[in-house]
Amino acid sequence: MTVQPCCHVECDTALPLPPDDAKVPTESSSTRRAKRNLICQRQQDQLRAFLDDFQFKDINSWRSFNQERLYPIHLASMMGDEGIIRLLKSFGADLQKKSSKGRSAVDLAKVALSVRMDDKGFENSAAYVRYHHVIELLEVKTISMRQFLVPEEVAQEQEVKKAYDRKPSWGAGMLGMIPTIMQLAR
Repeated sequence: MTVQPCCHVECDTALPLPPDDAKVPTESSSTRRAKRNLICQRQQDQLRAFLDDFQFKDINSWRSFNQERLYPIHLASMMGDEGIIRLLKSFGADLQKKSSKGRSAVDLAKVALSVRMDDKGFENSAAYVRYHHVIELLEVKTISMRQFLVPEEVAQEQEVKKAYDRKPSWGAGMLGMIPTIMQLAR
């Protein structure tokens, strides 16, 4: 019997595949849509419960805690709650928000981790792993398309930019720039 990984990203379980000759019932698109809607509703409810518990109005609103303005992303990172951070991210929260003291969610997660490190046996606990996952999740850098360009394309892009930055001679106007741009575009 072969094993198929579960379709849910965060799930570690594997599902057994039916034999090749077995008839597999197919779900209708309306059933799949209903399941997706149910999952989305549960996620919204979970996020709303978190926001309500800490009296936030929405995912990008702040509250004052110990004389510091914190956003939901800061509280979730201090708690080491990877699930809430993923929900905040998927619903459009700004992960780069700074507190009123200039600390990011990553900074606060690292502070919480260092405080918890004083607890005996913490390094061997699931919470230790959870905090490291939170830090990794928050430290993910976005890659711009420019980093994927090959050096020739970057050089060509810079030449086109220089051509646009050059001032044409008096009287030539934009018509004086067309040959330069066309030459660089080849």
